[in-house]
Amino acid sequence: AIWDLLNLYAKKFRCPDVLTSINTMFTLVPDISPTKPRELHHMTRKQATIAVRSGLNDDEQYGCVVPPIHLSSTYNFTGFNEPRAHDYSRRGNPTRDVVQRALAELEGGAGAVLTNTGMSAIHLVTTVFLKPGDLLVAPHDC
Repeated sequence: AIWDLLNLYAKKFRCPDVLTSINTMFTLVPDISPTKPRELHHMTRKQATIAVRSGLNDDEQYGCVVPPIHLSSTYNFTGFNEPRAHDYSRRGNPTRDVVQRALAELEGGAGAVLTNTGMSAIHLVTTVFLKPGDLLVAPHDC
């Protein structure tokens, strides 16, 4: 039944096969103007592979193929002199670690940082890269 539906989409977009049809549907996205579609940036095969494979088979504790979503907000530890990798979920958790590694690999960077809010990201960037006396230009309505 799903293949019948996918083949209908293939015919709609005049594509030779279902996979080409699916690619076409996600390539053309309507712009603000309904008469002018814009084309999305295409990832290379290597980037696409990294995006879908990152974090798979990373769970050393239980052997999960797909990384689990860790919902814990706090983590226990033996003592203050023996901290664990995670202590409070807002500062990070195993799920965020997987995403950070994937982003770093996709961008070719040494690491990546995820924040819990947009304001946290702004604070992080301004406190790390700006020194007292530096000029920050921002729009009036931000």
